[in-house]
Amino acid sequence: MNILLITSLTDFADAITKALQQAGHDVEVACNPQGDGLSDLSGFDLLVAVYPLQDSAGLTIVRALHNVKTKVSMLVLVLPAGLVAHAEQAGPDTRDTALNALLVELHMWVEVLGRRPRRRKVSTSLHIGDLEINLLSRHVVRRGTPIELTPREFKLLEYLMRQSGSLVTRAMLLEHVWGMYDETQTSIVETEICRLRRKIDQDFDRKLLNTIRGLGYRLGITKTD
Repeated sequence: MNILLITSLTDFADAITKALQQAGHDVEVACNPQGDGLSDLSGFDLLVAVYPLQDSAGLTIVRALHNVKTKVSMLVLVLPAGLVAHAEQAGPDTRDTALNALLVELHMWVEVLGRRPRRRKVSTSLHIGDLEINLLSRHVVRRGTPIELTPREFKLLEYLMRQSGSLVTRAMLLEHVWGMYDETQTSIVETEICRLRRKIDQDFDRKLLNTIRGLGYRLGITKTD
């Protein structure tokens, strides 16, 4: 795994890093007591925070992840290192014993977390050519121009974009957009498609929403484009 190690125990960072590297992991170290500057964690699979029990910075870092703008798909391990912190003032034998105990526990947890299925990043937008919809804000933009859609039009466009490049029948749209199974009602699909096409295609040279005569519709860039 790609691991980001953050710890206030600067004296032990090298030993922890070496142990993780020997186990086959790539490690980047940030000896940052407060975990400041956590802005882009997208390249890491696991964040390991090692802090003394009395140090609240470990939990502060976990909370800080919620403020990171980049969508993070990673595991977080906060490991309290009270034994090591206490041993910092003791002799070499005590320090080594405490560090070894920490490394054993760290290795165990990393192995456990490494066996978990990796979480996929959740996409918050859909793109086709220069057309983009944001699933959170419900904004639609084409070539930098905002497009105002009704809730029904947005739902229709979202379904077509999720099926981009594939034939979508009127019956499929009735079922997935309107929740209807009566194929005699396909006229409402045709009416809504016309409205949607005017909004996303009329003012642009490249047409994205195409009618497949007698079959249905396909949203996507044609080969001639």
